[in-house]
Amino acid sequence: MYTKLRGFTLIELLVALSIVALVGAIIIGGCSGCNRSTGFRVGTIQKAGDSGWVFSTHEMEVATEGIAKTASGMTSIWYVTVYDDDLWKKIQDLPVDKKLKFYYKHHRWVWSWNGETKYEVYKVESVGGPEKTG
Repeated sequence: MYTKLRGFTLIELLVALSIVALVGAIIIGGCSGCNRSTGFRVGTIQKAGDSGWVFSTHEMEVATEGIAKTASGMTSIWYVTVYDDDLWKKIQDLPVDKKLKFYYKHHRWVWSWNGETKYEVYKVESVGGPEKTG
């Protein structure tokens, strides 16, 4: 009645492949929210803007301080994404030259519509003052 392929019917093979695909999708989908690490970095906003054609995301470049200075004396640039629209509005109102403390989550995987980086900034504090956002 059904075509057998090495002892399995076509329906049995399709069911087995569907189960494997479903388990794989659950594992990948479930781990997309997993964080590799969390922490903070200190720096100033170098560039901030929205990116994307269909799915617009909030992207920033932060000039960080410390050991990672280049030979020309410039600081290193850290690329981050902000998902929270309220936080994004608060960040845009901050002075450009203000030193800030950026709290982040480093994600293992990021879907293309979730931003261009694996670093998500979820909170920002002004360094040296009581002013807080996030």
